[in-house]
Amino acid sequence: MPKDIENRDDIVLLVDNFYANVMTSPTIGYFFSDVVRVDWSVHLPKMYAFWETMLFDKRTYTQAPYMPHYDVNEIQPLTEVEFNEWLTLFHESVDEYFVGKVAEKAKLKAISVAKVMMRKIHNLENFEFENFKNMK
Repeated sequence: MPKDIENRDDIVLLVDNFYANVMTSPTIGYFFSDVVRVDWSVHLPKMYAFWETMLFDKRTYTQAPYMPHYDVNEIQPLTEVEFNEWLTLFHESVDEYFVGKVAEKAKLKAISVAKVMMRKIHNLENFEFENFKNMK
């Protein structure tokens, strides 16, 4: 039976599962394999720290998460389509392993992060993801 996200080990499980799904996605997988050629030994620990900071208010992530996405967007535009896929895969990964207050917080934080990224990358005043706008 699924449980809530409780610690860093749970975050590692979530992030690893999420990125395994990302890599097989025809919509966004190529961003990581071809456009950027992500070094997973570097990227994954950053993502563990990012989500630990987001979910547990531990200051383990201290970088600016938006800057790398500006660079990616210059090479290959990041659109609502890609962010919707990212959100869908993230939500599916959360729901596959977890249920509870922190799991729901993770999904809401992901929406917030994606919205801010879209706004910053594309210099938008306001932006909502149609598929996720009813989540509160």
